[in-house]
Amino acid sequence: MKMYMTCALSTLVSFSAVADIETVDDQTLVANTSTLAANKLSQMALAERARLEIAAGPTPVQQTANYLSSHFANGLPFSKSDYARQFSAAVEKVKIEIPSVAEGEFNGEFSRTKFTLLEAADFIQFLDVNNIKHSDQIADAFLKGVASDSTCQGLRSECVIYTKSFSIVIDYYQQRVRLFISPEWVGRRKENNEYLEIEGSNIATNKISLFYNDNSLGKDLTISNKGYTGFGDGFFHHDFDIKNEAGSTINDLNYTWLSANNKVQVGRLKNGAYFNYAYGKSHLANDLFQGIIMGTSEQLSLSKSDNALTFFSPVPAIVTVVSANQEVLKRYVNAGIGSISYSDLPRGIYQADVLIKADDGTLIHTIPSFIVNDGSQFAAGFEVYAQYGVATEELLPTYGVGASLPVAENVVAYSSLQAVDKDEFFSVGAEYRKDGLSLSATLIDSDQRREQELTLLWLAFSINYSQSKSKGAEKTAGSKEWQEGLEWEQEQEVERSRSLRLSYNHQVGDNSVLGYSYTNTRSSYGNSESYGISLSTPIWENIYLSSNLERRNEEDYISLSISIPLGGKTTLTTMSNYNGKKWSSKATGQYNKNYSDMLSYNLGATLGQNGEQSLSGGLNYGGSGASISSRAYLSGTQGNSYGVQLDSIQIFSNNGFEFQNPYKEGGYDSFITLDKTLAKDVSVSIKRSGDNSYQFIDHDDGILGVDSYDRYSVNAKVSSGEFVFENASEKFKKDVDLIPGKALHITSSLNRVIENIVMTDTEQTGVTCQGEGCVAVENIQDSLYRLKMFSSGDVNLMTSKGYCNTITEQDREMNRGNLTRVVCERE
Repeated sequence: MKMYMTCALSTLVSFSAVADIETVDDQTLVANTSTLAANKLSQMALAERARLEIAAGPTPVQQTANYLSSHFANGLPFSKSDYARQFSAAVEKVKIEIPSVAEGEFNGEFSRTKFTLLEAADFIQFLDVNNIKHSDQIADAFLKGVASDSTCQGLRSECVIYTKSFSIVIDYYQQRVRLFISPEWVGRRKENNEYLEIEGSNIATNKISLFYNDNSLGKDLTISNKGYTGFGDGFFHHDFDIKNEAGSTINDLNYTWLSANNKVQVGRLKNGAYFNYAYGKSHLANDLFQGIIMGTSEQLSLSKSDNALTFFSPVPAIVTVVSANQEVLKRYVNAGIGSISYSDLPRGIYQADVLIKADDGTLIHTIPSFIVNDGSQFAAGFEVYAQYGVATEELLPTYGVGASLPVAENVVAYSSLQAVDKDEFFSVGAEYRKDGLSLSATLIDSDQRREQELTLLWLAFSINYSQSKSKGAEKTAGSKEWQEGLEWEQEQEVERSRSLRLSYNHQVGDNSVLGYSYTNTRSSYGNSESYGISLSTPIWENIYLSSNLERRNEEDYISLSISIPLGGKTTLTTMSNYNGKKWSSKATGQYNKNYSDMLSYNLGATLGQNGEQSLSGGLNYGGSGASISSRAYLSGTQGNSYGVQLDSIQIFSNNGFEFQNPYKEGGYDSFITLDKTLAKDVSVSIKRSGDNSYQFIDHDDGILGVDSYDRYSVNAKVSSGEFVFENASEKFKKDVDLIPGKALHITSSLNRVIENIVMTDTEQTGVTCQGEGCVAVENIQDSLYRLKMFSSGDVNLMTSKGYCNTITEQDREMNRGNLTRVVCERE
């Protein structure tokens, strides 16, 4: 017995003196060293096994007591050594690393052989953020305790494990647990329904658009305001217009509350298509409603249309979008290819015409379009809604219920029952969507009429067929009934209207726009048929041809223009128009100059038939806070005109009050903001779930707009070296879902750190730090270390042999910026 103990103690002394690199064999605890011969390693292994046999007792408690009763040769009790601490689990903050993916710090019981996680919630979120499947299963294993995989070959800090699920390597001296994941376990976890988890601070946004034009026909003033204000678990939404002729109109003024898959919307809605998919397919989806709607919420990745109306104008012009005989958008545009984003258009599914007119009022061409801008999530699971209130401008009493349900892959069925005043509308339909193709069919039946609609969408091509029949009663005399002197009623269905619309509008390549439209309408008011074909494209070198043929009311309308560049800034454009009765032609010379990245101007002169002469000019400003365009037109025959357009977004957040240019920063309703005090110290990148590309926050304004109803991974990293986050790490990662009126604000959750360069008197291994002031230790070379510490709290330097030395607050302040020499007390 005494001989075995002597051998064991001798081995411990040898281990304390020469051990420098840990291997993965926890049963033998053999230490590698270049100075030991192979036979010496074998002797150490045998002695260690002998020590383990001696330590074995009848109970685990007695076994531990015998094990800790040994001492080193210098008299230091083994129970107080760092070697013993390696086998005694202690609660510590340990770094869990998924190699080449991510790392995070979590509390747990940590020893050389085992790690047991204390809480699972943050760890599960860490796995989910990094698209690791089966996160619950992995977390459960960590809660029970995990040990190193025996297949790790070589150094624990460098070995790589290939696994079919997940494997663990405990790198004790670096206080790190390395988590290896099978490729099959990587990827976003799929769930039947993925609901929003509302986070973020409240913000207020408002987009103002002003258009003013004064010409010989009169004055045209339009001011529109719309935006969101976060409040509680939801947001307020406002949308109103002011027009000099129609006065003010409130389109939307409502509050939306969201919680998991529950949603309530209260107030005035001009278009309720965004409530959910089921309501978006109902009879009242595109009509004004005031009241309350309750049901399921939009899911993550709310479908937002990336479509745009693309057009070409040979000269500076005014573009107007008209729907249901009402102007819904008007703006000045420069010569060339332009577009109008669907996000700037009213929500819903409707027919619209895009009118492009020159400054003198000449119609360049018209683009009939079928707009599908419902924005509802498709096949998001079983969805329901119920509503109560009043509908239309006549404020008719209204109530209704509806539901939608996926019935097959890429197919969803929907139905609703809505009562408006005394008329009930029952609708039923189905839709198929896949890879840019959508096919839907809807039937609506009421006491007075029956409607049916079929819509096909394929990328930029759309077809819509609709039919409406009224239900009437006609008194008819039958032979038997007539003989008996009775009259009976036979229900008749009379067609009220029928229409077929085809539309194609698409930018081809970088410089061409192709469009086609066809409309055939039959109704009790008469029949009409129209079609149009337009092509704008370069024909040779930089010479541009724009052609447009339209047939309306059995008359042809033709416009042709050729633009010829004369140098880099001047263009000569000839335009010919046929208005169904006669041709007219004119030539315009345009000079365009970009004064800077934000400021440009253009000057023009026009000569036309019958002595027409005119001068025009425009000034455009596109700064970071607003987009401003002004226009002036002087003509002795057509009269003078001038106007101005302004577009700006105002944001009130934790960073204060800011202005944004919607055409530069985008018209976003959700934001990720970086506290301005951190702009020089923190870099932030954002990645949308499912995307591979990153966006970065501009340090100048500290704000980045993002699409609402989406999930984002936010990565922040301290770049200055003077701070760490509140988790004592230089990195911060968070998964966040944002809705309108909400922002993730990365605030001053930083702690200032002091950096000292420390040199130990002899070369050490496994140098770490502990204590309230400890942040991190980085080995520079040999005995030179970079030590990061908080401004308060002592720091205990530790090595693979145990305690080394303590650096107090006074010590680091005295040596700040200087080399600190440390003598390990255990030497």
